[in-house]
Amino acid sequence: MSADSYQEKYLTPNSVYQTFYPEWSQNQKSYHGGITYRHSGYLRAYSVDAQTPSETITTYDYVDGQQIGVHKGTKISAGTVGTRTHMEGGSFYGEKIANVPVYNYVKLIVSEYNSILFRNPVTRILPETDNITEFANNCDGHGNSLDEFMSQVDISTTVNGVSYVMVTQSDTARLPRFRLYTPDQIYNWEYQYDDQGDLKLCEVLIHKVVHEDYDQYLKITLDEYVTIWSRSEDSESWRPDIEGVTEVEDGIWEYREPNVLGYIPMVPIYQNQPIKNGVGNTPISDISQIQRSIYGDCAEIYSAITYSAHPSLVVDTTTHQLNAGEIGAEPGSIVMVDNTLTGESNHVYEFIQPTLDAITEIRDLIDNKIDKITQTAMIRSDDLIRTANSGVQVEMLDDKLNALIKKKATNLENAEQRLWEIFAEFTGTENFEYMVSYPRNYNKKGLHEEITEINGLLDVVAKYQVMAGNVAIDSEVMEGLTTKLTNVIEQSYTQNAR
Repeated sequence: MSADSYQEKYLTPNSVYQTFYPEWSQNQKSYHGGITYRHSGYLRAYSVDAQTPSETITTYDYVDGQQIGVHKGTKISAGTVGTRTHMEGGSFYGEKIANVPVYNYVKLIVSEYNSILFRNPVTRILPETDNITEFANNCDGHGNSLDEFMSQVDISTTVNGVSYVMVTQSDTARLPRFRLYTPDQIYNWEYQYDDQGDLKLCEVLIHKVVHEDYDQYLKITLDEYVTIWSRSEDSESWRPDIEGVTEVEDGIWEYREPNVLGYIPMVPIYQNQPIKNGVGNTPISDISQIQRSIYGDCAEIYSAITYSAHPSLVVDTTTHQLNAGEIGAEPGSIVMVDNTLTGESNHVYEFIQPTLDAITEIRDLIDNKIDKITQTAMIRSDDLIRTANSGVQVEMLDDKLNALIKKKATNLENAEQRLWEIFAEFTGTENFEYMVSYPRNYNKKGLHEEITEINGLLDVVAKYQVMAGNVAIDSEVMEGLTTKLTNVIEQSYTQNAR
């Protein structure tokens, strides 16, 4: 079996991945913005963009205050559309890429969702041990606490619709770590129902490392871990410096280890409901498309101003020759013409300027698209509040957003509980008792309802103690209720202070 056939059989992304990868890529670029977004080729390139040099420079020669010469040139010669030189500014297309602004609505909305979700602290009751404290302060090996890491997970799921967190531990590490993977890193996956009827991930292929010399993959099944290295074509002498590796084909190596857990220690976390296994649903997919459309509209405005706001000079050949081809459109330019005997002008010297009406129309179109973004994101803008017919309508808008955030919180809470179960098995901890609770309400009325609910629970506990002859209630249960009530009260005071 050749290296190509191995690559095709084991390391090629499946058809679902290939279908949704363009969407994941655009969402991620839209979130990151900057040079990543500008160099993604999202602006349409017209033929005139390739033919027009960028940043034309005009210089003048003067003697005793009189202009005697005009020189024109460009900073960089024009390139071909799509080449790197072109993208960096060799033509007017490159100039558009450098100067057209990117309004990053995706990052604003993702940050808005994230700030609402983590506005109130997550309630966690964990065993008070040195190992747990150390892990809670650095759960991923990058110095991120649990709250910081789960905040990153939330951002990733919002952008991509789904993300994966794996529990992993090296041979020399005392504690396991959490690892976050985006869906574009998961090349292949397979789900099956177990004996209990639960849907389980039973096989996954992760593209872990992209290096100039090699690509590294990790394939996990219910039975084993398989680390795979694929050498790049430009690095003929490279090979993994690890004992026990097997070269299965020319330029491809494997290292196999048993999976003693019997399952894959990875939890998929969805933004909302999955479209299908491994593919999530997120409003960012639609918002990033509107953002891309606005970006293109801004480029059209830039082109319209460049080509229309500055008039073109039309001159006949005789006048052109009399001035040795040096005719300027700048104020104060000197133009020589033939004297006429009949009193009629025999030269042409005229400015022609296209209309700028299209700019106003494009700006109105952009404003309309921005309104659609806020509606798609279910975020109430000031204009939306002013146009609302009543306070009830504004409250309905808040309820829609609250439902979205509540679903995100539920998914994160369920995922974190499963991660703690895997953590306990990695560390061999028996009777690992914990509690994780994400806030469910994000407005003052919701907090009031939650306080009422917890007070009701405390009343039930008190009545139970009386009915049972003052039998002691489990201390951890009482501690959990008291901690949650305290957090809710603090949240209420914080919001009232705002």
